[in-house]
Amino acid sequence: MEVGKLDRLLEMMKEMKVIQQEIKNDIKKMKEQRVFKEEISVLKQEIRNQQKKNDGIKRKNEEKDIENKEIKADLEVVGKNIELIHRERKENEKLVNLVSMSRGLKNCNW
Repeated sequence: MEVGKLDRLLEMMKEMKVIQQEIKNDIKKMKEQRVFKEEISVLKQEIRNQQKKNDGIKRKNEEKDIENKEIKADLEVVGKNIELIHRERKENEKLVNLVSMSRGLKNCNW
């Protein structure tokens, strides 16, 4: 009867060692999970910060696009004004030539 009790005690001790090892493994897993959660939290914060930077860059790019469109419109107006100036200059040259010709005709004694 004593031998049966000892065998039972040995078996219980083996079971307790197995349970202890399972508990150690569970604790290790929990620590790893905590570290992973902390790393995930840090990564999420980095993503949020990068998104803020990207939003700022996007906003600046939109402002630059608007400025570029305004500059392009201004350049188109300047180009049209230059064309008008050239046309007016040609017309003025024609008028000057006509005036010169009419003066020449007045000075001519027919």
